[in-house]
Amino acid sequence: MKKKIYLVVALVLAFALLVACSPEQPNGNGNGNDNDNVTALEGLADGVYTGKTEKDERGSYGEAIITISGEKITEAEYIEYIEEGKPKSKENGYEYEEALASFEALANELVEKQNVDEVDDYSGATGRSENFRTAVKEALKSTPAN
Repeated sequence: MKKKIYLVVALVLAFALLVACSPEQPNGNGNGNDNDNVTALEGLADGVYTGKTEKDERGSYGEAIITISGEKITEAEYIEYIEEGKPKSKENGYEYEEALASFEALANELVEKQNVDEVDDYSGATGRSENFRTAVKEALKSTPAN
């Protein structure tokens, strides 16, 4: 019985080692990341990358605009839109101040940290933080507009 347990444990460990050492498959943007973990900037061409989130139940969505130069994020902008396609702002009737403040803060932190997975949630706007990460990852999977 002990031998069977050791054999099962050895097989599980061998499988885990094989999975951990398997090469990543490219996703078409040249950076070698899979579609769920697009955070590395190596191999990305200089240019402006744009990505959007899916629309939520109210028709709102987020858009990230990322500028890459020399495999570094040099500029980042994040905008969320209301159903009518207008940017969320006080002028357009959007009054949630924490969310409005988070848009610029998240973009600035991305430029500083150079990795969207290292950007902290913005206090009081956790949902906006997750939308930001999704939009940035979509942008990094896209083809740059030059």
